[in-house]
Amino acid sequence: ASLASLTSLCQASCSCSDNSLQAMLTPILQQLQATIETPAQGNEKTIEVQCVLCGLVQVIMARVGYNVDVPTAERVVALIIQSFQQHQRVTEAGLIAYQGVCSGLKERVPIREFGQYIYNALQQSDDEDTTRLAIGLVIDIADGLRE
Repeated sequence: ASLASLTSLCQASCSCSDNSLQAMLTPILQQLQATIETPAQGNEKTIEVQCVLCGLVQVIMARVGYNVDVPTAERVVALIIQSFQQHQRVTEAGLIAYQGVCSGLKERVPIREFGQYIYNALQQSDDEDTTRLAIGLVIDIADGLRE
């Protein structure tokens, strides 16, 4: 509940808090990494926590991605990929986090490693929401590369 509240605060914050948002990114990524490396809470709880953390990453990256360096963005992408591997599928939460990376970094977005996961998401006929998100990501990436 506290992470969901933090997400709401980040969404509603003004631009004068961008430095604080950027400073929060590292501890949020550490928490996400911990859920991947040691999912001690059980699969359902782990998925729930990862969903909220990915939503928070999306909000932060969309807001301050212009100021995030490429190695940090690559770390975000690597963690998203690790979560896909952990769950043995492309997840909606991971795609949402990647959308924030695309939105914030624009033409600097790391796409090489992620392309196969977008392709996999487009083929997931059992999860329509994930497929729709993947279609949106293709558009976001194209828009970012045009800028």
